[in-house]
Amino acid sequence: MTIAWFTMNKETGASGMGVRVAPPPFELKSSGTDIIYTKRLGEVASEYVEGETVTGGKMTSGGKAAIRWVMTSSNDMENVREAGDETLPRDITSLESDKYGLSPGDYGTIKFTVVPTNKTSPLSINFKTLITCYSAEYDDDGYEETDEELTLIDDVDVTKYLKGHILFFYETEEEVSGETVTELNLVEDDSFTFSVLDDTEITLHWVWPETLNNILVANIAGLDQTASQSVRTFMFNYPEFFLQRLDTPANGEAPFADMSLSTVNETNINTVSASIVASSRLYDKYSTWYNNADQTIGDEVAYITFELTAEMN
Repeated sequence: MTIAWFTMNKETGASGMGVRVAPPPFELKSSGTDIIYTKRLGEVASEYVEGETVTGGKMTSGGKAAIRWVMTSSNDMENVREAGDETLPRDITSLESDKYGLSPGDYGTIKFTVVPTNKTSPLSINFKTLITCYSAEYDDDGYEETDEELTLIDDVDVTKYLKGHILFFYETEEEVSGETVTELNLVEDDSFTFSVLDDTEITLHWVWPETLNNILVANIAGLDQTASQSVRTFMFNYPEFFLQRLDTPANGEAPFADMSLSTVNETNINTVSASIVASSRLYDKYSTWYNNADQTIGDEVAYITFELTAEMN
């Protein structure tokens, strides 16, 4: 179950003992929709006030600028109220998480537009992504205790596994031999930079790889092969984001020995990936560790927020 919101930093400058707030050289535009988890969104995003959304999705509250957007494609991050679904809002049980929550194998897109206020020179804008997760209380029948406030999860293991199990990509286009080629670029360090001159729509893709095998064979639902390979490379560089080992390694053994390559390159990754897939012993071990991390996310997390901030690079 998720909540999503969008904030924009404002440039600030100091002069003497005074502080001035300069108008940002760009605006952000998106479109809103009816959402399921309105109460929880107001709880974790203090600037959100229901009903303040106006044309274009822009909203201000308490002097802050904010935008809500629709997450589209196959699963919508499960915070969108479907047209004609008159059963919502209502209490949702944990047993309904297949319909109203996120699961391994889910994927989708987020679209928004950067609108420069002065379109005479290009702007370099740095976007930073942040996922925050919360736990909730449930009664014996699986209904959420909505009168109980959400609890921020600061467990380093949970936040670490989210970095490897829910991944984000930004979409770029370039002309190759007269054809437009779309490329999905993995957001590895929680930030990416975009240059814009005119109104520019930016598309983010998010995926939750269903199984370890999807990563090893570079076939992840919602991604092309090149983007899937970038996830695999990311995993070999940072296996601790993807795998939860419950036993203690033997003396001198690396925590994820078979994946700890001295040189991480596509040739070595292809070789090791193929050997793991071909060996039921190796695959069962690493697949169990991947599923352990999924299980920890499922056991601990009731809601996640995805936040994207934008500022001049």
